[in-house]
Amino acid sequence: TWDDNVKAVLALHDLKAAVKSRRVRDIQVARAEARKVGVAQAELDEANDAAEEVRRVVRMDVERAHKSGSLQTLEREIAKATKLQVEGPWLARLMADARKRRKAEDYRIAVLALMSLFTGCICLGLCSAFAK
Repeated sequence: TWDDNVKAVLALHDLKAAVKSRRVRDIQVARAEARKVGVAQAELDEANDAAEEVRRVVRMDVERAHKSGSLQTLEREIAKATKLQVEGPWLARLMADARKRRKAEDYRIAVLALMSLFTGCICLGLCSAFAK
């Protein structure tokens, strides 16, 4: 019927928009909706392939960033993975590692700041002692 055709066209449009956005969860939702209204299997397969490609590239990028040792690079790639709605236990593990590394880095910075403050106080004390 005409209504079914309109629904299929709208679902296909939404599916193509989701693929263009590269957001995995959006692609999955649009694909499920498109399947319900009878969008061609080739279009559904194409959307599935696009989602898999996004997952593969994002995982590769996050794992490369993890191996690089740069916390900022890892955090940036994790943010990109989150934006693209990529999920999985591998990402959760790397996110936990990044949080742990960030906490250690923040602690290190706080210790350095306190040491600088302490050193400054000692210098001021010595300067005032010699000034007398």
